[in-house]
Amino acid sequence: PRIIHYAGFIKPWNDASCDLADVYWSYARQTPFYENLIQHLSGSSHNQIQVAQHERVIAEDNGLRRLVDPIAPIGSARREILKTVARAVEGRH
Repeated sequence: PRIIHYAGFIKPWNDASCDLADVYWSYARQTPFYENLIQHLSGSSHNQIQVAQHERVIAEDNGLRRLVDPIAPIGSARREILKTVARAVEGRH
């Protein structure tokens, strides 16, 4: 494959045993972020990767999530479309 989209729940940067993780890590070794990725994978708290937090379109405790989660799982294209529509309706971009 020329492009690999890790669309499932298990990602190689969280679980080195997932499908095609060897391809991901072979490219990761060539980046300046390799050490940080290894620390993240090992669960080390020292110099962990900082992930930008963003405002959720639908709050965790919102009842609408019970409806949305089964039809648009986290990470799915369907969910991304719903998020875009929700932001447009609320006037956010």
